[in-house]
Amino acid sequence: MDRETWSALPPELVLSIAERLETRTDIMQIRTVCQTWRSSVPLSMLSSRNFLSPLFPYRGMSHSSVLVANSVFLLQSDVGCEHRSLLISVEELNPGKLYVRAPLSRVVTRVLPIGSPNSFGWSDFQELGRFYTLRRVDRPEDMFSEKRLTEYDNKVVLFVDPNCETCPTIDDCTVIELYDQVDYLSVTRLKDGETQQVYFKGREFDDLVSFSGRVYAVDYEGRVCSMDYQSLNMSSVSEDPLPGGSRSNYKKRFAVSSGELYLILRRCQIGDHDAAFKVFKLNQEKQKWDSIEGIGDDRILFVTFDGCFFALAKDLPGWKGNSIVFRRGSFPEYSGIRDFDSKIFETWKLHLDVAVFNFGDGDCRPLETCPGYSSVFWSHLPWCKADNCLCNRGLRIPSTYMKQL
Repeated sequence: MDRETWSALPPELVLSIAERLETRTDIMQIRTVCQTWRSSVPLSMLSSRNFLSPLFPYRGMSHSSVLVANSVFLLQSDVGCEHRSLLISVEELNPGKLYVRAPLSRVVTRVLPIGSPNSFGWSDFQELGRFYTLRRVDRPEDMFSEKRLTEYDNKVVLFVDPNCETCPTIDDCTVIELYDQVDYLSVTRLKDGETQQVYFKGREFDDLVSFSGRVYAVDYEGRVCSMDYQSLNMSSVSEDPLPGGSRSNYKKRFAVSSGELYLILRRCQIGDHDAAFKVFKLNQEKQKWDSIEGIGDDRILFVTFDGCFFALAKDLPGWKGNSIVFRRGSFPEYSGIRDFDSKIFETWKLHLDVAVFNFGDGDCRPLETCPGYSSVFWSHLPWCKADNCLCNRGLRIPSTYMKQL
């Protein structure tokens, strides 16, 4: 029996499906399926929806801050025989308007043109990572200057009730905040705005991540604990420190992929201008970290200040797999000294202050010295400046900061 294709669905059914979608990104994706679906779903549906999340930006936590969703997208296009890929980091500070970030950074550099990425002919795009950031309403200029972002060591994790059986609402969300050099986590229930401090054996934590329905935290020794959503109680996952020889002056970072939890350790390199890394995978059955050799030739790990994400090497032509790509300063030192990797980067370059480390040969170098690598990042294209949208939205940016864009 012949099977009908998806394009044969009645237009009214396609429209009914689209009306149930919650974000502009979802609607843009359904319009790319085929010409029939594109004509069945009018562009006017975009105006009433956010891009990244129906819940964020959220201004209910305090009068001085906004909880903002930010995402990293992989855009792909085939023009003739040429396969092109771009990575773009965006956040939605104001509903329905996306702001482009510098690669792997929290610094905003551009406003995304209306209709992008479809207006540029990029029909295939996928979200590689979704993270959250608190923006200060009373200090909007901070988001435009990397040197003013003194709170880079702080981190926000959105904790969604794992028992929620429908699309989560604000009432199903809790925000976990990690501050530098304190021995507690700040926990806020978005349902009522109530905030409390959660302690665990007086430990200070390096990083947080939402994983398998719980929030995990790791300390200086590599010991791991996790938080239950309902009670907010923390319990030990692994009390064993990382294997011998794994001490470091740098804070560790979590990464999640395919249902596995990884820990990224930046090792000390005395008298060497390079960086070196080790990777561990959590053995949940034995409650310990297993050391692994790299991340695999088929993957690339990207480290940002808000979280880590993986990309497939085959999706980034010309890039070597089994590599870590990280932003200057994304592995803070315990000492609090902020040299911002001055041994790797000779000068400040907002758009490409990024380095690449390869596990295969141990080479670490600025991304701009790797032929073809920098063209993957989409922040340096000649788009309209950020003031074109921000000032129209009531956020007045001092001219001294606009000169830096």
